[in-house]
Amino acid sequence: PYEYNPTEIDDFEGTSINDWWWGPTGSGSTVGVIPLLTNRTENYDYLNLTTGSATSLELNYGWDTAAGSWLIREYLSGGPPRNVLFNSSYLLQVYIFGDGSGNKFRFCVDDGVGGSAGHEVSTWYTIDWVGWRLVSWDMTNDPVGTWIGNGVLNGTLRFDSIQLTYEQGASVSGTFYFDDLRIATINNLMGLPDVSKGNSIPTHYQLFQNYPNPFNPSTTIKYQLPQKSNVNIKVYNMLGQFITTLVNAEKNTGVYEVIFNTENLAGGIYIYTLETNSFKDSKKMMLLK
Repeated sequence: PYEYNPTEIDDFEGTSINDWWWGPTGSGSTVGVIPLLTNRTENYDYLNLTTGSATSLELNYGWDTAAGSWLIREYLSGGPPRNVLFNSSYLLQVYIFGDGSGNKFRFCVDDGVGGSAGHEVSTWYTIDWVGWRLVSWDMTNDPVGTWIGNGVLNGTLRFDSIQLTYEQGASVSGTFYFDDLRIATINNLMGLPDVSKGNSIPTHYQLFQNYPNPFNPSTTIKYQLPQKSNVNIKVYNMLGQFITTLVNAEKNTGVYEVIFNTENLAGGIYIYTLETNSFKDSKKMMLLK
């Protein structure tokens, strides 16, 4: 098990979508689309509930199958998100509500900010799922894709764009939703130190409902601590039999996320429990196999 320590780039709340993101056909890099079907807007129904989101970025696409190449570049043009600088020691992450279409997504970053910035991309991720999923580019260990850069992350980085492409035989039109674009460091739970998520100080203990739920193969469990606490999070089956320990450590005040992976478990209902010296709560979650 492991935890993420995220730093927000854009949570897509307020006016950020219209003010800071170009329409997908605004970039000269966008090719092979049907303009009337290709646009971006706010969405208030498909939301990442783990962060209390109120708005997501809705990106509609329509592919011209007669074109020779296909690319949508949804460009981040300005605002505070353009001031979030990082390097390749981070994970670049975004929550994507997939449509199961088989089309593809990738991240694009500016490399060499402050000098002669180029563009580097992740490899393509095939959107073969329906529902929310946290997609991560581990920029230290994952490969760099091929676009117009040199294929090496070797400078100060800044987010450039969400990019989509058409996969022949996949759906020619559809919709993806994006929420909570961020960078993150990762803690395994074997003793590495961690820091709390965000800057707000919780006023009470809380164990949140896991998300997504139902899920397969992994889900996020979020919890918050109003003070420094000894934290124990365990998972049990419906018979009360112990499955695994997700967290067993002293934590500072803050909001945390832990990922529960279920590679070797049978489908069904499981119970996860948060216990501190002065608080205990349990919730149910459903694994689909």
